[in-house]
Order: sequence, then structure tokens, then C-alpha cells
Amino acid sequence: SNQQGSGHCTKMQAILRYLHRSQPSRRWYVVTDDDTLVNVPRLLRVLDSHDDSLAIYLGERYGWSHMQDREGTNYITTGAGMALSNAALQRLMSCSSCNCRAPDAPDDM
Repeated sequence: SNQQGSGHCTKMQAILRYLHRSQPSRRWYVVTDDDTLVNVPRLLRVLDSHDDSLAIYLGERYGWSHMQDREGTNYITTGAGMALSNAALQRLMSCSSCNCRAPDAPDDM
């Protein structure tokens, strides 16, 4: 729980704001659940294969009822972990329309 709410989305926003504020010059930001195992050498090889000057986020894509002509849910799940380039985190932090559905929503959908 935080001052903005207790839902997953608001917690993730708080984590990303913290990383943005406290570690502003990192090339990549990786967020995982506390029970996720990470092969760090392999993760570093994967990250090095992408151009971190571009707004890139990597992870397991979740999509529900998403089509080109219909709005739906389309996001990267954090259960398996996600990585955001510095450019992606900067873009996310400057997004004025990137809001959680509700402060206490139990999930990030």
C-alpha cells in the first residue's frame, strides 16, 4: 500500500517513479516479482542485443480482447519480469494519460 493506493497498478507506478527519481542514468530497469528467478548473464545478453536509446520494454505480453479496431487489454505482465530502457521509462514518466483504472484495483488490467 502507498499514498496513491493499494492496487497492483499504483504500486508499480510508485516503483517506476522511485527508479526514475533515484537511478536516472541507468540504461535498463528490470522489475520482477519477489519469487522470480533471473539468469543474470543471459538477461544481460538479451538486453545488450537491443538499442537502449530507443523506448523499449521487454517481457511476457498479455493481451485480452485486443484487436486493431477494438480497444482491449494489452500489456507486459510483471510476473515473469519486465525490462524498460531508460528512454521507455522517461516516456512513461512523462505520459499524462497513463493512469491506473482505480487506486485500489487488485490487478494491473
